[in-house]
Amino acid sequence: MQKNNYLTGKLNFNLKADFSPAGDQPFAIKEICKSFSGGASKQILMGVTGSGKTYTVSNIIKNLNLPTLVLTHNKTLAAQLYEEFKKFFPQNDVGYFVSYYDYYQPEAYIVHESKYIEKDARINAEIERLRNQAVKKLVTSSYPIIVGTVSSLYGIGAPKDYIKNVMNLKKGDSIEPKKVAEKLLSIGYIYEMGSISNGTFERQNDSMKIQTADNEDSVLLEWFGDEIDSITSINPISRERNADLNKVSIFPSTLHIMSDKNRDKIFQDIKNELNHQIDFFNQDNKILESERLKQKTLYDLEQIKTFGTVKGIENYSRHFQQRKKGEPPTCLIDFFPKDFLTIIDESHASIPQFKAMPKGDHSRKKSLIEHGFRLPSAYDNRPLTFKELTAKIDKTLFVSATPGLWEMENCEKITEQIIRPTYLTDPKIKIHPRKNQINHILKEIEKAKNKNNRILIITLTQKMSEEISQFLQEKNIKSGWLHAKVKTLERIKIIHDLRSGKIDCLVGVNLLREGLDLPEVSTIAILDADKQGFLRSAKSLIQIMGRASRHIDGKVLLYADSVSPAMDEAIRETSRRRHIQKEYNKNHGKSPKGIKKSIKMSKLFLIGEEDSLNSKNYKKGIRIIKKLENEMLNHADNLEFELAASLRDRIEAIAEEIETWEKNE
Repeated sequence: MQKNNYLTGKLNFNLKADFSPAGDQPFAIKEICKSFSGGASKQILMGVTGSGKTYTVSNIIKNLNLPTLVLTHNKTLAAQLYEEFKKFFPQNDVGYFVSYYDYYQPEAYIVHESKYIEKDARINAEIERLRNQAVKKLVTSSYPIIVGTVSSLYGIGAPKDYIKNVMNLKKGDSIEPKKVAEKLLSIGYIYEMGSISNGTFERQNDSMKIQTADNEDSVLLEWFGDEIDSITSINPISRERNADLNKVSIFPSTLHIMSDKNRDKIFQDIKNELNHQIDFFNQDNKILESERLKQKTLYDLEQIKTFGTVKGIENYSRHFQQRKKGEPPTCLIDFFPKDFLTIIDESHASIPQFKAMPKGDHSRKKSLIEHGFRLPSAYDNRPLTFKELTAKIDKTLFVSATPGLWEMENCEKITEQIIRPTYLTDPKIKIHPRKNQINHILKEIEKAKNKNNRILIITLTQKMSEEISQFLQEKNIKSGWLHAKVKTLERIKIIHDLRSGKIDCLVGVNLLREGLDLPEVSTIAILDADKQGFLRSAKSLIQIMGRASRHIDGKVLLYADSVSPAMDEAIRETSRRRHIQKEYNKNHGKSPKGIKKSIKMSKLFLIGEEDSLNSKNYKKGIRIIKKLENEMLNHADNLEFELAASLRDRIEAIAEEIETWEKNE
């Protein structure tokens, strides 16, 4: 087992920050590290919004000195955490592992319509690269930090098969180009002339260019006879040589790897299961289902033999890994060493999601299997159940301003972080009647505008958010709306516009509760605050109120005709925290300070663009623009105008970023 270097004093995580722990952070760091070192396995960091929980967690990671998995419930928060951890640990390996689908329609069969829906998806190439890079970091680094979503709990190939299939080449090796090409095909690479996409390769005479699955640069292999004469890292577009290499490791381009040793047995096992299921259908006189399953499975096997993959290959993962029926799938967690730290961020929202995912997956698979679209083993291509997840992780820190019931009942210790490093207090709360609420909000917007502040209005329905925003626009108020139906790119632009001052007021439903840093927002207006339900539960109200706690003039307006039990609980908890904070400031002579935070990186990264432009690397910025322009033109030529438009938006974002560098110099 790995030694706990918190006790030995040898630290391998190099935390960089322009500030030191303050407020309740030093106490929280000390108490949590002490408890973990003393044998605790589950703890809660109950930190108020804006108390610097990520910085506290970073110090805990540094002190415990363990490889760390950070899980949260959506891509937006994962991206934000990824950026923050990269800034805190610039010399360590920080990875990002989330779903790589920009669009995803799962395979399904609608029984009452007799309608089969084939899996349809659009993969974000950059996120796919980052996923592959994250797995590589887990295999090659002793001290990685991997930030992921529920995607981290879905089945992928076994670590032993992944590691066995890494192709190690060195200068002077005697190996034919044909053998290298065959190996690349077997580990998921695609032969494609002129491609600059990750996971592809091309061969010309005595040279081969490989665009590895995890890197932006290409690898150029050159032969003299059957001997590798040179290995070079090159720019994939200009082919400019970056470095001469003595050796290179080519990691698989797919995470669903099949063991070469068991290949024949795996195919035979799949055929045996197919024959068994055909007999089952025939005995039940389900001839259509029997023939459908036979055709589909044999087609899939032929594709896997020929090309190494097929759409839906993950449904055969139980056979690839030689698992027994019902055994948990191998997932990202299995790539971690025995002793590691798990952080579950916004645990009140993440844990319910983790619990619900397997049930939904099983329900969808059931109709596919019963009607001959998949083998029964497809059931075992699934996310971990919550019980399986908790069995795989040991030291776990649950982070939330409002921990859920499961955390409260199952954790050995709760550490509160109420005093912020900025010494800001929780917002003031005022209750106003619903009558004339819009007129009252208009006055509040004007007050906020006069101080160059922003205001959020929280509604119960999507339609209401749009209607209120349109009404405000008619009153010459710069306003926007945000809800689940707003596309990701547009959503990011709206949040950016709010923070930069292009809009003064944002109307939303449920997307503005957890995690997002909006320090320019001084006022939160919650409509129908006394309504009963999930969107107005005590936890939801506390989370929403927290959006105003990063501003020195933070206040919350509750529009209600009565005080619901949820309102009462939220008001009492917020008032308790505010009292503690004010007393601390008074007793220690502290003055609250507002937060100022850069907005440029979140905009660029969340759009899906490469993540290291904050170093003002002009050369890299121009190279990325050229690469994306190339892809954009290809999509346009293929009449894929929506994809082309998406790339155009990314190009404009990068160009805008480069322009700000020039202005600031």
